[in-house]
Amino acid sequence: MKNFYLILLLILITNAPVFAQISEGEAQFNLGRQRFAEKDYDGAIRAYSECLRLSPKQTACYNNRALAYREKSNFSQSIADYTEAIKINPNDASFYNARALVYRRVKKYDLAIADLNASLKINPNDARVKQLLDLVTSIAEDAKKVEAGEAILGGPVTGLLAEGFFARGKEEYEKKDDAAAVESLSQCLRLKPDSADCYFYRGQAYDRKSKYQEAVADYTEAIKLQPQKVEYYRRRGMTNYYSLEKYDAAVADFTEMIKLDPKVSSWYMQRGYAFEKKKDYQRALDDFTRAINLESSGSSKKVYYGARAGLYGDELKNYEASIADLTEIIKIDPTDWMGYANRGSLYLKNKNYEKAIADYTEALKLGATLTASMYEYRARAYCGLGKRALAMADEKKVREAGSKVEFPCQPIR
Repeated sequence: MKNFYLILLLILITNAPVFAQISEGEAQFNLGRQRFAEKDYDGAIRAYSECLRLSPKQTACYNNRALAYREKSNFSQSIADYTEAIKINPNDASFYNARALVYRRVKKYDLAIADLNASLKINPNDARVKQLLDLVTSIAEDAKKVEAGEAILGGPVTGLLAEGFFARGKEEYEKKDDAAAVESLSQCLRLKPDSADCYFYRGQAYDRKSKYQEAVADYTEAIKLQPQKVEYYRRRGMTNYYSLEKYDAAVADFTEMIKLDPKVSSWYMQRGYAFEKKKDYQRALDDFTRAINLESSGSSKKVYYGARAGLYGDELKNYEASIADLTEIIKIDPTDWMGYANRGSLYLKNKNYEKAIADYTEALKLGATLTASMYEYRARAYCGLGKRALAMADEKKVREAGSKVEFPCQPIR
């Protein structure tokens, strides 16, 4: 499937009209560009309108105001502005290309095709426009098949055509052509509004386009249609957690996942992280513990112990429990220098200097990348034991590593 939007974007960038000097109008044009970049489309429209009041023949102002109208889904006004630009300069292919995109959005395929043909008359060798024309022509033919099927059957066609749109939308999604995927999957849903898979894949495409509210809405529709699909809850939960920071909603989704499959350790971890964000530390702790008890893989268990150790140490100030979890990490993987380094820091905090020194020494033996920090902290532990010569030797190594450090036997801050 050819990338409709990428091709068109390249055409628009390459062939964008050059803005002439227009004194005060130029200032309004630049203001419009700034407002557009800030996604203040109403402000951009006001600035470009003022630009056109001052310089009514400036096609650049029409072009950019049309873009702002398009972002607001005011397609009729966008088309009107491109039309004015074409009247002023009928030999600029970029205006036809841009208007074709809007005609495509409103499903006026014949007009889009006419604009692309007009563009090719100006630039007959533009391969990108030819690709675009082939794609729009193909989409127009699909649309005519749908209309013909509806006329015959007296209602929406829900069979092979819907499956075809889904297959195409899924392929476009997998190729990361998200704008095209949204279009194809929307056609699928028009034909078959009870397709959970179409909602789900369109939601994922919206997610990748950073349209998170639309993504959540589609995941919700998919869940209504197939409430037993764990993956639907997972995707909605992750969007709520990471993108929208709606932690209550994320907890609810992860809870549903656990109800559907209570033996998956990662579900508890995800809910635990959400509880931690809500500062509900006890519930987070409970979920991390459940995950640890369920997990059999050593590599995953290390991660889980690390999360619980961080919660114990950073939020609950239970350093002994945190040390115990870091010890479990070291048992699982005795070569994990970070486990030694983190445990050493807790020993240092508790003034257990000998154990801190032992852990920092082991971390250095294992090739700790934070070498300067390891030597600095070990120097402070030596100071705690009154071993100033060893502390000074470690301070020298810190300086040799290119880092600055206070005299190591100053009080630990």
